[in-house]
Parts: sequence; structure tokens; C-alpha cells
Amino acid sequence: MDIETSGFHELSDWCGRLGLEKDGSAGELRQRLYSHYGVKPDSPGTSETKTDSREITIEKAENMKYFTIERVDENYAKISGDVYLKLFDEAKNETHVIRADTILFNFKENYLTATGNIQYQLEGETKTENFRGEKLTFNIDNSEGLFDKGITEQEKTVNDQDIVFYFKGDLINKTKENYVLLEDGRITSCDSDDPHYTIKATKIWLLTSNEWAIANGVVYIGRLPIFYFPAFLYGGDDIFFNPVFGYRSDFGNYLQTTTYLIGQKEEDEDTAFSFMQTAREDDYFKYEGLYLTEDENPSDKSRALQDYGRNSTNFLKVIFDYYTYLGIYSAIDLKLGTPKGKETEAFPDFINSFLSVFTNTELYLSIARTRYIENTANLISGLFPDENGIYSSIWQDSYFLKTIVPFRYGIDYSTTFDVEWLNFNIDINMYSEPSYTEDFSNRGENLDILSFLDPESTTGNSGSKTSSLDWSAVLDITPNMTAIEPWVNKFTINAETGLGFSSDTDNTFFYPDNFEQIITSLALGGQLLPFSSSAENDDKDGTAGGDIELRPPWDETAPPDSKKEEDSADVDSALTEPAPDIVIDLADYWSDNKTFGNNLTYSLSPKYTNRSQLSTSELTSPSDIDFNEIDYSYRTASLDGKLNYSANVYGNLFDIDNNISVVWDYKEHFNMDSLNEDTIQNYIDEDNQSSDAKITNNLTVSSTPMVYLDFLEDTKISYYFTTMIYNWDYSSDIAAYEGLFFQPTEDFISSHKISLKMPLELHGYNQTFEVSTTLPPVTMTTAGSLVLNYGISTSSFNTDFSEIDDGFAFSPLTFSEKLDFGNGNSFTNDISYNYSELYFEKNISKFNLSFFNGNLTTGADFTFDFTKNVSEYLNANIKYKFFSTTFSAKNTWNYDFNSETGWVQSAEQSFLPESLNFSIVQETDNIKLWKNRIDLKFDVNSSLNFKLIQFTDTNFSLKFGFEIEIYRFLDITFSSTSVNKSIYRYFPSYCSEIGINYINGFNDLIKSFNFFNIDDREESNFNLQSINIGLKHDLHDWDLNITYSGQPYVNDEGDYPEYNWENKLDISLKWKAIPDVKSELEIDKEGVSF
Repeated sequence: MDIETSGFHELSDWCGRLGLEKDGSAGELRQRLYSHYGVKPDSPGTSETKTDSREITIEKAENMKYFTIERVDENYAKISGDVYLKLFDEAKNETHVIRADTILFNFKENYLTATGNIQYQLEGETKTENFRGEKLTFNIDNSEGLFDKGITEQEKTVNDQDIVFYFKGDLINKTKENYVLLEDGRITSCDSDDPHYTIKATKIWLLTSNEWAIANGVVYIGRLPIFYFPAFLYGGDDIFFNPVFGYRSDFGNYLQTTTYLIGQKEEDEDTAFSFMQTAREDDYFKYEGLYLTEDENPSDKSRALQDYGRNSTNFLKVIFDYYTYLGIYSAIDLKLGTPKGKETEAFPDFINSFLSVFTNTELYLSIARTRYIENTANLISGLFPDENGIYSSIWQDSYFLKTIVPFRYGIDYSTTFDVEWLNFNIDINMYSEPSYTEDFSNRGENLDILSFLDPESTTGNSGSKTSSLDWSAVLDITPNMTAIEPWVNKFTINAETGLGFSSDTDNTFFYPDNFEQIITSLALGGQLLPFSSSAENDDKDGTAGGDIELRPPWDETAPPDSKKEEDSADVDSALTEPAPDIVIDLADYWSDNKTFGNNLTYSLSPKYTNRSQLSTSELTSPSDIDFNEIDYSYRTASLDGKLNYSANVYGNLFDIDNNISVVWDYKEHFNMDSLNEDTIQNYIDEDNQSSDAKITNNLTVSSTPMVYLDFLEDTKISYYFTTMIYNWDYSSDIAAYEGLFFQPTEDFISSHKISLKMPLELHGYNQTFEVSTTLPPVTMTTAGSLVLNYGISTSSFNTDFSEIDDGFAFSPLTFSEKLDFGNGNSFTNDISYNYSELYFEKNISKFNLSFFNGNLTTGADFTFDFTKNVSEYLNANIKYKFFSTTFSAKNTWNYDFNSETGWVQSAEQSFLPESLNFSIVQETDNIKLWKNRIDLKFDVNSSLNFKLIQFTDTNFSLKFGFEIEIYRFLDITFSSTSVNKSIYRYFPSYCSEIGINYINGFNDLIKSFNFFNIDDREESNFNLQSINIGLKHDLHDWDLNITYSGQPYVNDEGDYPEYNWENKLDISLKWKAIPDVKSELEIDKEGVSF
């Protein structure tokens, strides 16, 4: 019990048990108890105590007893009975939670000792640690703890699996710095009482972040020791140059180093022993010797620089690699963007000024000193004998431009200069040879120990060759046009130059291939004539844009006409009568829309290009490169200009839109002295075909004259006229360019049409009538359509007719009716009628029905041709859940079987049943069995397709698969595909028709499953196309995977092709905790590999 929180009766009983006076107030009773135990109200012994910045709260306990050992002058409190205690350390912002059967406080030494079912939890800002043990001694002042027979747990994700690792020790010592030392420690992820694997050591240190160490470590599989290492340290603090060592079969052992001056490497979460690591991505670091250690108090400049480099797009790193066979490689790799916010504190002002305009800068400079390597099946060596038999290295040279240099190199540079109105980008890359990137791009920055212990895991080269290079410089100028808007609101100048490189056929060097001397373009646009006025902004005399006064005739403010004063009374009385509901209030319409508005805009886009193709046919080495040797050059020029005028009166009462377009293209080849006559002529022909000019005009005039009628207000009349004003191109007839101005012919007038569209809304349903006709000189074509909607019904009528030489050609009148009943139920019928000849042409009917919430559906579509008086096509289907059947018939040729020639086509077509298909497609949800320990799922996709005309094409296919997951024991997957292309053999009538023997289908199926008789399986018409079986056995800490796949293949190695069966078996054993520890066995037609 607690003195401070106990009631009067509890305090009186307490004093009575101690032989103290039981009379008095509650305060007097509490004071007697405090005096008896020698404590004060705010000292330890209450339910809530404070020690410096630490606060202890006893959340739960059944009994509490205070006593003193006078010989050592120490006061104790013993708390028992499912004790739940919390200690909050304000300085470290940590909470310690202890659960135990009994806790003993030593107030003098500020220790507590817990025994029985101990659970200790340390809750920090970013992580929570859990310990269990038989006994705990805990220092309240500094949070040190000592566990007897202790265990701690950490959950880690390895290969997308959540695995709990257990760290056990006969003694676990947790220091005040939160270091953990395990005496006689053991590490495992196996939760069995007798673990399947264990790492045992006399001492295991779990230090800061990722740092841990082991002394006298032994790896046990079961009780069998398989590997011993006297000591091992995994540094939690990275070595600042990030060493990675390994082995490559082509280059030998290697050491790769990467030193970040700005930025930091990206952590690899899949390396070995990743379960011992914790996240550090938000930490700040500092150099201490060879290590990058956590910096708890970084300076503002250091913090700003690391924040700038924390973005993976910003870095500066120095690279140095050594390969025992190949040689050395070093590089500087830089990528910088514009600093933002406090990141600017990382650099001096002049660098910030530089980076503010050079917004993205990338620089890669590398150099390599390498030797030639002899790499054969039996030998890898970098030594070659000379004429005297003395072995030495032959070092690789390369060309820099035309000069031989004793090294290989790689350069990649790009930068963007960006100010308010100017953007300049340059991109240059250069490599000594195409294989340079193949040799050195495959690098690592995270050390994986097991990849070095297993040479096979690092064998090979995943880099790729660079086959071409491109240099470019691009300038964009976009000045601010605000001062002269809207006359000029777009003005952009673009200029580019570039040089392209290709590699020789042996991939030994790069050579310049094409040169873009200049590509320049201009984009100009603006608005020349913006003008609009409205009723509210008219002149005082009522005019708008001139002397013309536009007023509605019923405007009461309009002055009377002096010539018609005698009729004014009649006019007034007519205009004051109430208008029907369907008439819009035109006074509001006129006030809401502009009286007149117009717009004149323009755009102009000229472009010029000059390119040269360098001569490369005689190149054998970079020394042969000559920029003055040109095969040919060509220039292109183009102009794209538009002038658009649009105007409207009272909104869309009257609209006009006219667009004049000018397009000019020109191409010319020159410097062709080195080419033969045929090639020159081909280029001349290409120039002629690519050069032309056109001026076109596109006019659209439209009006919505029914704005005063609500239900017809969207009625629109439109006129379209598109013509070519001028055309200039090459004419092969006269072998010269020819320019032609507008002529009233179809060659110049591509569109001339008028149309009427009348949308009408009645009772909430839209009705639409449309009619259009082309006008001379375009061949006349008139088309009309009517769409009526009401309720579930949609009806439409469509037809057109065109002018031909001897009259008119009429298209059929098409009537379509659709009834939509909802929920997937509908009926549609389309019928066409030739009204010029007065007969029906074709009818297409479709229906779809759905029952039982869509579980049962059926539908059909049928086409009848009245002109031939035959049924043309029928398709009917029924689907119930996973089962469906489809029947089709069509007007086609019949076939008869001839024993000598096969199927023979009939002379005439007829309406015949074509196919009948049955299919089952089903994929089940997870089926839970055996108290949810087993998950079962299967899928079936089977179809039987009867071909009713040529029945020998009938086929059957079956795809079947299932998955069984037995919890923490076994996963089984199975899938197979089987086909049978001889189903007709099971029908006696079919067999007799083509003169072959009948086969019992059931017996044939049994033979296909007779795995004890290969002749039966080969004889059966049920053929297995593929089979896949997978077994994954959960061995607690290991996964045993067995997969088998088989499929037929054509063997061409013999005298004639034959089908053989290909088997492939894979067996792998993988350690869950460290997936890199694995063993694999593969057996296929090529043999056995391990």
C-alpha cells in the first residue's frame, strides 16, 4: 500500500499493526507512518518519486513493505504481486518499463532488483527495445542494467519476410550509453527450445547504430559446429571511403573505394547481416580518423552541407579502384543542383550565386591505367612473353583526339545556365573506347561480406558498352513581353549545335559521324486586334464601335420612329402582352452578352538547319579523323505562319472564325563532290520532294438564331469553307517548280459545306436533328440524322445521298432502335432500307438478358441480308457463373472430305452451324481448412470447341492449377496445360466419314494417365503441353525449394525432327536469416549444375 494514497481506515489499521497510536486525523496517522519508516512525504517510498530528472511511477502492485538494514544503514522497499513500474528519464526522453513478480528498492544506492517473470522495455524516440530474464539489477541514476539469463529481441525484414532475431546471454549488461554486452551470448532467429542454428560467442557487443562485435564466435547447425572465427567487428560507423572488395573472373580480386565530399551513399538493405543494422538516414556525421561517426552537435554549416547532400541528386565523390589483373581506375563524380532554404549556408556566397544560375551541373572525370588480359577457359593472366621469353604486362594506350596517351579515360559533362529569360544547356561526353563503361560502370559502395566469401556471386560483368556519343549545346531565349502585350505575347529564340559520334566495327574507338552546325528557330505570336463592347459600356449616344446603333426592336428605351408614329399605339400594345413561357427574356440576354467582340491573332515559326555528314569510310584509327572530309551537307528551312480572325455578335448569336495558314519547307544538299552521280541524283530528288509551299484559308461562320426560344436556343447553323490560296511544289511533268494560285476547283477547295443542328429538350429528354450538305465545286453530299430519346427508348434515323455522273447515289436509310431496361437487359435492332430502289437491305438484332444479380446472362445477335434473302450471321451465348457456352452460325461455304485431297470447298454458300463452344473458367477464393492452418486455392480454364463444318479442327484445352499452403510446413503449387486436337476420333460418324478408326474417348483419357506405360501415353491424343510443380518446405530457419517444369520441344539434331520432352529440376536451400547463404542444384537437358 501507499501512505499518500491510503484512506483513513487503511491508515488506522496500518498504524495498529505496527503498534502505533490509531487515533487522530488522517494527516496525523500519515505523519506517524512517515516517522516510523524514517521517510519524508516527498522522498522515495511513495507511489511517485523523483530522482533528478527521473520520475518513477508504480502503475500496479499488490503489496509493498518498507524495512531498514541498520547494520549498513540502508532503507528498502519491497513491492510484490504482478508489479508494473515506469521510470521516465526527462534528460534522455526515454521511458523504462519493468514488469516483475517482485521488485526491491535500495533507496541509499538508488538501485532496484527485480525477480520473477521479468519484462523490461526501453522506449526511446525512434525505437523500442525489449528484454526478458530471470533477474534484473537496475541503476536508477544512470539506467544501467544487469540481466541474469537475459534475452532481447529485434524484428527485421529480410527478403520481404519479417523475422524475429533473439539475442541471449547468461549475463546481459546494458550500460548507461545503451551499449549491450552479452556474456556467453547466442544469436538465432529460431524460436525452438533447441534452435536449428545458433551463433555462439563468449562475448557479443551490440554497440551504437550498426556496430557490433563478436569474440570467439562459432556457428552451429543444430548442435554441430561448422564455422569458427576468433573475433569479428562490424563497424557501425562507416569507413569514410566506403571500401568494397570482391572478385571478378575477368579482372581478378578488386578493391573499390568511394569517398563522398558532398552527399552520402545509398544503403543496401539486402546485404548479409542486415538484421544487425538500424536506420541512420537522418543522422549527421563527422570525420574521426578513418570513420564517419555520428555528430550529435553539428555546426550550422555542417548541418546545411549534409542537408544539401541528403538529396541523392546532389553529391561530390572521389572514386579509386584497384583490380589485380586489370589495373587501377579513379574518377571524380559530381552532381549539383540549386541549394534551397538553409542549404545555402553550406557554401560561400559566390558558390551560391554560381549554383543559382547553373541550376544543374554534372561532371564525371575518370582515368584508368590498365593492362591487356588474356582470358581463356584455362588461364586468366595479365602477363605476356616477349621475344626473349620474359613475361611482362602490356599496358593499354588510347587516343585523346589524335594524340596517343598512356591511359584510358571517360568524361561526361552537362550543365544548365538558367536566368529569367535565358536558358543555356551544354552536354559533352567522351570515352577512350566503347568498352570503357562496360569495364568500370559495375561498381558497389556497400560491402557485402558473403559476396567475397563466395567468388561465384561476383563473377562476371554487368556493365554495358557505349555505342555512340552525342555532344550538344542548346540556347533558349525567352524575353518578357509584358511591356508590349498583347501585340507580342510570345517571343522565343532557340539555337542548337551538336556533334554525333559512332564507334568502329571493332568497337575500339569513337569517330565523329555527323555535325549539326546550326539549328535555329523562332516562335513569335500575339494579338493584333482585341476589341469588344457591351451594352453597359456603349457610348453615351448609344453607339458601339461606330455610328450603328444595335438595339432590340422591343427595347422600351428606343426612341420612336417619326415615320411610324401613327402605328405606335398598336406596337406598344403588342409588345406589352405577356410572352409565352418558352420565350427567353431577351433583355437579360442582350445585357449579359457583349454587343460585338473580335480578335485577331498571329503566330510565326521560322526554322533553319545546317548539317554535315562526315566522311568515315576510310577510317582505321583516330589519327585518320579529318573534320574537313565531308561526304555531303544539307540545309533545311521552314516557315509556319498563322493569322486567325474571330468575331461574334451578342455572344454566339453570330460567330465567324477565319484562319490563314502559310507553310513553307525547303531542303538542299550541297558539298557532294565525293559522291557518285546516282547518289547525287537521289539526294536532288529528295530535295525536290521535300520542298514546297502552301497558303490555305479556313473559314467557319455559325449562328444560333433561336436564342429567344428556350427549347431551341442551341439550334446552330454553320458554314465551312476551306481552300488553298497558293500552292508551290515540284512538278515531275515539267521537271521544275510550279506555283499555282486559287482556282475554283476541287483541287483547291477541300471543304465547302453548310449544316444545321437542332437540339431539342422535351420533358427532360434530348432530341437532335442534324442535316448537312456540301456545296459546289465539291461533289455534293447531303446527310441527315434524327435522334429521339424518351424513357427506355432511343431511336435514330440516318441517311445521305451523293452526286454522281448520271444523277445521285442514295445510301440506305438506317433506323436503329434501342430499349435499355437497365441491369444489363437491353434490346437493339438496326435495319437499313434502300428508299431509291424501295427494298430492305439488312437487319441486325441484338439482345442481352441478365438474371439472378448477373449470375446468369444470355445474349444473341442475328444478321439477316434481305438482298440475298439469307441469314448472314448468328451468335448466341449463355453464361452461368463459371460455365459458358457459345453457338455460332454463318453464311459460308460447306466442306466435304475427300480421302485423296482432304477437305473440298462447296460451290455455293449457305447458312450453316459453324461452331459450338463450352468453357469453364473458375478461380476460387482461399479455402480455409484444419482450423485455418491450410489455405487452398485452385483455378480451372477449360474449353471444348466443336468445329461443325470441318470437324477435324475440333479441339479441347485444359489449364489447371492449385496452391496449397500448410502453415509453417509446406507450400505446394501446381499448374498444367493439356490439349487434344483429335476430339473427332471419339465420334463414330466422324471417323467413318473420313475413313479412320474410332477411338473410345474414356479409354484414351485413361491411357494419358498411365504413367507406368510410355507407349500408352504416346498413343493417347491428350497431350501435355506444359507442367510446373513447386514445393517450398519451411525448415524453420531455412527454405527448401524444389521446382520441376516440363514441356515438349522439337529436336532437330537427328535425320528428321522429332518431339522430345524437356525436364528441368531446381533444388535450392536458402537460409532465411542470411539469404546469401544458399545452395542450388539444377538439372536440365544440358546436364547438372551446382
